[in-house]
Amino acid sequence: MNMQALYFNGARCLEWRDVAQPRLEGAGEAIVRPLAVATCDLDVAIVAGKGPFAPPFQIGHEFAGEIVELGDDVDGFRIGDRVAVAFQP
Repeated sequence: MNMQALYFNGARCLEWRDVAQPRLEGAGEAIVRPLAVATCDLDVAIVAGKGPFAPPFQIGHEFAGEIVELGDDVDGFRIGDRVAVAFQP
């Protein structure tokens, strides 16, 4: 099954694209389904074409969500927990 991701393609050019569902790549990882998202000050500059990164790339990094999958080495969380995701891991 696929999902959609918002891509920044250039100044004032955003596009929804179909992407593959995320998969755990390590035992210390989790997959979190976004429930609520926010924009950050950097997003405004990026969409205006003044960001430090070359397009195209997925945009959006501030959200709260629900854990839907956990790696074997993740402690202290359960599937179904609601979490706030830090933009700097």
